[in-house]
Amino acid sequence: MNSNKEVIFYENAYYIGPETCEYISDKEILRSDNGLDGETSYPKGVKEIKADENSLNQFWKRLDEIDIWSWDSEYDNKTAPTCGNYWELSLRNKNGKSKYIKGYEMYPHNFQKFIDALNKLFQIKIEIEYEENEQ
Repeated sequence: MNSNKEVIFYENAYYIGPETCEYISDKEILRSDNGLDGETSYPKGVKEIKADENSLNQFWKRLDEIDIWSWDSEYDNKTAPTCGNYWELSLRNKNGKSKYIKGYEMYPHNFQKFIDALNKLFQIKIEIEYEENEQ
């Protein structure tokens, strides 16, 4: 039996509010809070869906395919304005493989593939305007 607690936590904080995605493993819930609507400034609200093992397995497989485990631990644009995007990611799969990554106005070269996988798992639409950085 596997004793590792799976962790999926993503947060993107920017001028209209934070967006978060979190897997609450003990309740088998995928919770997302997608901040404020950029056009209306109204909260989009919290969404919770039941996590199913097949979707989680597909998510972890996709992260292996994009080799998220080789990403640097930090992507920081020190010359960016102070009102930019700060993001943070914590992961641990059921085999115990883990990764903590954070960034400010910089992203790994295949970050959009990760966002696509996150959107699929959480059944949401996170949209980030950025230029990918080759690191």
